[in-house]
Amino acid sequence: MKKNWLRDCLEKVQDGKIPACTSFLTFDEVFYKVRKLKGNDAAITNIEAFLTMPNMRFMDVNDGVIWKALELIREYKLLPRDGIHAATAFNSGAEKYILRIGILTG
Repeated sequence: MKKNWLRDCLEKVQDGKIPACTSFLTFDEVFYKVRKLKGNDAAITNIEAFLTMPNMRFMDVNDGVIWKALELIREYKLLPRDGIHAATAFNSGAEKYILRIGILTG
């Protein structure tokens, strides 16, 4: 079910039905996972497709994001990468962030 939800969500982003942004940490996460499962060439192909996805904004990780991440880590007991991703979303104007433990509000 998780894979279908993610696929549906990414299709909505591509179609311009929902706004989306992610931190550049996602580059590492996507590349690593695909490389582990399918090899280096597939990882390169997949990351290129991800980086050129229509309607997806890639946001820098800067000191403002890191300080917000620390605040979210303290409040919600997040792992560092989850905190950075959530902080990136909130600092980019998101009102909500959805992750494994539930929905966060910024």
